Amino acid sequence: MPKIISNKSNVDLDYPVVRPSLDLDFTQEELDPRITFSRGTSGTRVNRNRLIETVAANQPRFDYDPVTGECKGLLIEETRTNIALQSENINTSPWSTSTLTFATNSIVAPDGNTTADKLIENPSFSSFKVVSQSVGTISGTYTVSGFFKAGERFRGYLQLFGAGGNATVIFNLRTGTISGGAGTNTITSYGNGWYRVTSTAVFTSATAAIYVVVQNDSGTSGYTGDGTSGLYCWGVQVEASGTPTSYIPTDGTAGGKPRSTDLVRMTGTNFSSWYNPTEGTLYAAVRTNALGGSGYPGIAYVDDGTLNNCIGLVVMDAVTDRVGAEAYASGANQFFYNSNSAIVPNQLSKVIASYSLNNYSAAFSDRDNIQRDINGIIPTVNRLLLGDLRGGNGRLNGVLARFTYYPRKLKDNQLLYLTQ
Repeated sequence: MPKIISNKSNVDLDYPVVRPSLDLDFTQEELDPRITFSRGTSGTRVNRNRLIETVAANQPRFDYDPVTGECKGLLIEETRTNIALQSENINTSPWSTSTLTFATNSIVAPDGNTTADKLIENPSFSSFKVVSQSVGTISGTYTVSGFFKAGERFRGYLQLFGAGGNATVIFNLRTGTISGGAGTNTITSYGNGWYRVTSTAVFTSATAAIYVVVQNDSGTSGYTGDGTSGLYCWGVQVEASGTPTSYIPTDGTAGGKPRSTDLVRMTGTNFSSWYNPTEGTLYAAVRTNALGGSGYPGIAYVDDGTLNNCIGLVVMDAVTDRVGAEAYASGANQFFYNSNSAIVPNQLSKVIASYSLNNYSAAFSDRDNIQRDINGIIPTVNRLLLGDLRGGNGRLNGVLARFTYYPRKLKDNQLLYLTQ
């Protein structure tokens, strides 16, 4: 969160404290009434009890860490569809298997309900212990994910595979680690022994299927089971993107289930009452997993509803996975700088940008110096976008912890201080 700069603690400052005219701390699980928020469908979040819960349409999702219980901030995501059907009912068609049996609804799932299925090795077979589901023909970048918990077995893998691509994440649920596989893979603890694993890969136009495979203690897939041992599975998801987003539960409805875009705006006098058109400073603290994609997820922007006039903070996902600050006026770039290094997924990053005529500056949490441009006019803007790119063209796919606006251009040492 931003630090309040005062002459008492920073004797080198030569002017009084500049107080923010807008300070939105989303870790307090509050939405300022001046903000217009919308999302056309329900969506899920991790709540303060560290459980996944469904939030109604047009209601904000304040996301919590499933292990520490910390409120991370306001979850802002783009439209996604989970094309894996019966995401919580692995024993139900279109899932199929001959080498596994099931103990349905046998333990408490990450949402607090007793809906997780146990995948039990069938002793009648010495081949792969696998359950699968076709997702039809896919093309482009896809991410498969699922929640797993160790039973007697703790090794296995989740795979999205077809002639056109391979995303495979091999996991060890005792150590909470992944190894080998194919694609870009992650594992995240959700508490109570549950882990969400993900794998991302590029697919050409071909039929693909999801595979969940149980392995024995040595990591062998083809073996003779004992008829009682297994592991637990819940919440399988396949989405057309290079990054996983929040869980979208599905039933058997063809095509899967969509989740709509989160839109966070401030317009009219709700905007103009705090915004200074001649000088100011924008600060944000953010966590995102939007890495390795092809877009530019926005953190916070002031713009005029187009791409042509804006000042904002952005994730450079399509280039370097760094955070940046930029400004455009009448379609011409006035200012752009970025952090030294790529951001770490889901780790808090801080970015700040200040402006006045021919005087733009920026600072980042991984830099110890100011980035400055002494040429640049100030665009005319009329709204605030949070978790979105200028013109409304790229959602954050992460959580915004804080956004603060100062109606003055802060001094360089203040910019550095706020991003530490």
